[in-house]
Amino acid sequence: LCDDIRDGDATPPRHRARWLSEAIAALDAADVPPAGLPPRVTVFGVASLPPLFVELLRALARHVPVRLY
Repeated sequence: LCDDIRDGDATPPRHRARWLSEAIAALDAADVPPAGLPPRVTVFGVASLPPLFVELLRALARHVPVRLY
């Protein structure tokens, strides 16, 4: 199943925490919004978020509107 998902890519997948940390660093370093970002981010009904997800939303908010409900 993993091979099917990765479509035969021989490189091992990155750990999710590493990917999030790299995404946050890239968003923080970017002066203009990186290509592929949505026009806005809306999060509904979240009672709590892990600190890394809060950091990701903060970094995204530098480039696109982020709303929490």
